[in-house]
Amino acid sequence: MDVWLDLALVEERLATHYVGRNLLYLTQTTSTQNVARAEAQRNAPEGTAVLAEEQTGGRGRLGRAWVSPAGKNLYLTLVMRPPARHLRVLSIVAPLAIAEALEGATGLTCRIKWPNDVLVGGRKIAGVLIETDLAGAAVKYALVGMGVNVNFDAAAESEIADIATSVRRELGCDGSRGGGAGSTPQRLRSTLHGCAGERRRLH
Repeated sequence: MDVWLDLALVEERLATHYVGRNLLYLTQTTSTQNVARAEAQRNAPEGTAVLAEEQTGGRGRLGRAWVSPAGKNLYLTLVMRPPARHLRVLSIVAPLAIAEALEGATGLTCRIKWPNDVLVGGRKIAGVLIETDLAGAAVKYALVGMGVNVNFDAAAESEIADIATSVRRELGCDGSRGGGAGSTPQRLRSTLHGCAGERRRLH
């Protein structure tokens, strides 16, 4: 049975921080990246979060499709406006933030397959997609897209059963999507501030 996100929990986790204070929640969209891009082009404030229950055209790096069923996983994009010198750091800390949030919430041991995959037991549990718009050397905006397999039955999908996993598959019980939606952006922000210029080894 599909269970919609607990928005009260998401908002509670984000209430005292600028990341996610401007929250756009959608039951269905083509891609949170598409919506976030449109918002960024309309000068949405930094930290704007686009959260969806389902994506009909979810995608990962290099245009690969991201399976995005309704009410199962976490589909989230943040609008960031970092200085150009922080772009490389952002690409490092985004997967770190997901890994740390997952480890803290579930006790699972995560590894990062650079540049953008988070693995558990050698199978992909999450991914990051960062897209930027530049004006010369300046960053107009950066979109940090995150997809986390929470309660998705990856084993039932023959095409990805050997390479994908989820919190549910690893623990044998459902995980909290609302908790992840609230804590992951804050991990990203704190990690970006605390680990700028420092790469943690997860391999």
